[in-house]
Amino acid sequence: MSSHSEKPDFNQIQQKLIEELVPSLSREQSLYLGAFLGNHALKHTGEASESSSAASIPLLILYGSESGNSEGLASRAAKLAKSKGFKPRVTDMFGFDVNKLTEEKNLLVFLSTWGEGDPPERATEFCKIFLSDAAPKLPKELNFALCALGDTSYVQFCGVGKAVDKKLSDLGATRVHDRTDCDVDFEKQALGWIDEAIAKLQSVNGVDASAATSVRTSSAIDFSLLFDSSGKEYTPNEPFEAVIADKVLLNEAGSEKETYHISVSLEGSGIKYTPGDALGIVPENDNKLVEDTLRTLGFSGSEIVEGKKLSELLKNEYDITTLSGNLIKNYAELTGNKKLLEQSQKPEINQYTYGRFLIDLIKDHPLKNIPAENFVKILRRIPPRLYSIASAQSSVGDEVHLTVATVRYDFEGRKRTGVASGYLADVLKKNDKIKIYTKPNKHFRLPADDKPVIMVGPGTGVAPFRSFMQEREARGAKGKNWLFFGEQRYIYDFYYQIEWQDYFKSGLLTNFDAAFSRDTLKKVYVQNKMLARKKEFFDWLEQGAYFYVCGDEKRMAKDVDATLHQIISYVSGKGDDFAKEYVSHLKKQERYLRDVY
Repeated sequence: MSSHSEKPDFNQIQQKLIEELVPSLSREQSLYLGAFLGNHALKHTGEASESSSAASIPLLILYGSESGNSEGLASRAAKLAKSKGFKPRVTDMFGFDVNKLTEEKNLLVFLSTWGEGDPPERATEFCKIFLSDAAPKLPKELNFALCALGDTSYVQFCGVGKAVDKKLSDLGATRVHDRTDCDVDFEKQALGWIDEAIAKLQSVNGVDASAATSVRTSSAIDFSLLFDSSGKEYTPNEPFEAVIADKVLLNEAGSEKETYHISVSLEGSGIKYTPGDALGIVPENDNKLVEDTLRTLGFSGSEIVEGKKLSELLKNEYDITTLSGNLIKNYAELTGNKKLLEQSQKPEINQYTYGRFLIDLIKDHPLKNIPAENFVKILRRIPPRLYSIASAQSSVGDEVHLTVATVRYDFEGRKRTGVASGYLADVLKKNDKIKIYTKPNKHFRLPADDKPVIMVGPGTGVAPFRSFMQEREARGAKGKNWLFFGEQRYIYDFYYQIEWQDYFKSGLLTNFDAAFSRDTLKKVYVQNKMLARKKEFFDWLEQGAYFYVCGDEKRMAKDVDATLHQIISYVSGKGDDFAKEYVSHLKKQERYLRDVY
C-alpha cells in the first residue's frame, strides 16, 4: 500500500482531468475537494478508525423556525456533529413532546423569535407548555446549548430564545455553552457558535476531538456532496442578479394605496420555486437618505472603509434606517455620551425609536471627531426582505412575480419610505437589475389535488393564493377552492380582478368573497364575509379543507383566528372548548397554515 508521499499511477484520462481541473480551483474549492477525497480514501480503503466510524453519542437538535433559518442551522449543526462522534437527530418543535426531554443526554436548540419576543408559529405549543409550570424537571446530565435568532429592531430581541434558555437551566439541565443571540445577519455568528458548542459537547462527553472525523459508510463515492443537483443555491450573501421583466401599478388613480405587480426574470439562474415560497430581495438604501446621513455625520463619503468608499457602504451594505435600543446603546458608547447610554437602558427608549431613522439620532446627538471606520462598526448589515411569491413556475416559466405594497409615512414633517418597497417602487424600472434569492416555505404548501382549500388573503396577502390558483390550474387539480380577498375600495384596489373573475367563471374558483372596507358606511372585512357564510365554511372544514391565511399578523390574522373559533363553536353547537380542540386538531394535521408578517 502506498504512503501519502508516493505518487500513484494515473492513466492518461485521469492525468488530463487533473491538469485541467486543479489550476481552475479557488482556495475554498481546493480545501473542500481535498477533504472530500481524503474522506473517500479512508472509507474506500477501510482505514477509518473504529472510534470515528461509529458516531454513537446521541444528540437531539431541536429547532423552532419561522422562515427556515433555525431549521437550516440545525441541519448544518447535525452534519458537523456527525463528523465529531455524535449521532444527531434533528427535530422540529412542532409536535414534539416536551416530556421526552427527560430522556435526552445532549441537546442543541435553535430558536427563532417572531415579532415582540414570541415563538415561531410552529413552536408556539411547545414553548407554551415548556415555559409553563407543566414543564418536567430535567436531569442535570442533560447537556444543552441554545442559539437564538431575532431582530434588534424589535424591543424583545430574541425574547423567546432567552426565556427557553433560562428555563432549561431552571429545570435542572446543564448549560455547557453560553447562549448566543443573533441579529438578522446571523450566519457567521451562528456557525462560529455551532463549532464552539459541539466542541464543548465533545469535551463533556469525553470525545477525543482529534480522533473524530467525517466518514461516509457507503461503498460508492457520493458526488452529491460536491454538486447540488437542484442547481446553485443563492443566499443573501450570494444572491442572483436578476432583471426586472415588468412592473405594473395595481391601484387605480384615486386610491390611498400604492401596490405594484413586479415580474422578475429568472433566466440563467436555474432557480426553482414552489407555490408558498418567498422571494428574498437584497435592497439598497435611498440615495438622498445616504447623502443626508453623510452630511449630518460630517463625512464626505469618500472615506475608505473596508476597502470601499463610505458612501458605497452606506448605500449598499449597512442599515441606516432601523433605529433600535441596541444601536442607540452602541452609538452612546462610541460617542462617550453617558446620558444617552443611561437613557438607552430604559423602556422609554422604545418610544424614541418608533418612526425614527439613524439620521434622527445623529441630529439629536451629533457625532464629533469619530473615525468613519469606528462609526461603521456599530451598524448592522441591511437585512434582506422576504415577499410571498405571487406566481407558479408551472404557469409563468422562467419568471417570478411579486405583489408589493409601498410603505410611505410622514414622521414629524419628514417623509419616510420603506427600504425595500421604496427601492422597488421608486428606483427600479423595467430591465433594471435586482439581487434576489428564494426562501422555501415547506409548511405553506398546497395539499393533494383532490383536497379543498380555503384561502384568506386581504391586500398583498393574496399573493401566494395567486400562485396556488395558477398551480392548481396547471395540474388540473379537482379540489374545490374558496378565496376571501379584502381591500379598501372595489374601484381602486381590486388586485388581479380579471384573473379571479376568470377563475370563478371557469369553475376553478368555487367560491369567491371580496370585502371592500371603505365602500360601505359600516366597514366590512374578510372575517365578516367568513361569518356571513359560516355554515358552508364549517362544512368545507368537515370535508377536510385546508385553511390558509396570509397577511398582517397583528390585526387581520388574529381577527380571522377569532372568527374561525366563533364559526366552529356556533355551527357545531358544541361551544368554545370544542372550537379550541377543533382548531388545535387542524394545526396538528397541518390543515391550518399561516404565512403572516
